[in-house]
Amino acid sequence: VLGEGEIPPDMMPEDMGILYFISNHTGNLGAAAVFYDETILPAIAEKFGTDLYLLPSSIHEMAVVPAAGGDLPGLKAMVKGINENCVPEEAWLSDNVYFYDAKTREISLADKRETDRKKEEGQTEENRKEKETKGPRRGR
Repeated sequence: VLGEGEIPPDMMPEDMGILYFISNHTGNLGAAAVFYDETILPAIAEKFGTDLYLLPSSIHEMAVVPAAGGDLPGLKAMVKGINENCVPEEAWLSDNVYFYDAKTREISLADKRETDRKKEEGQTEENRKEKETKGPRRGR
């Protein structure tokens, strides 16, 4: 079951955009529905034209937002705030935000993905600077 949901406005990051919720038909223990059908996340990613952030709003549903332009710290604060203020403790799933890579169809912790991305960018920048300082290679 896929639908647009509502989150208290004071808990939503600015420029949130569209937010979808995934659950099962009963709405009970439905957060795992993202794994029931391997076509659901690719279809949503295709609709948005980008990778996705998965926000575990409770054991009953998973919120999904486009990752492009997403504010990861704001999303993490939103998940934590909703868990603390709106979700009974027994229905908490996680305070983490997850990243769905549309190309590889893999889910990972968004923090880990962000750390890996920054590390990769740093290595790329390091390689570029190294090439600049060495200058062009000359034949013998």
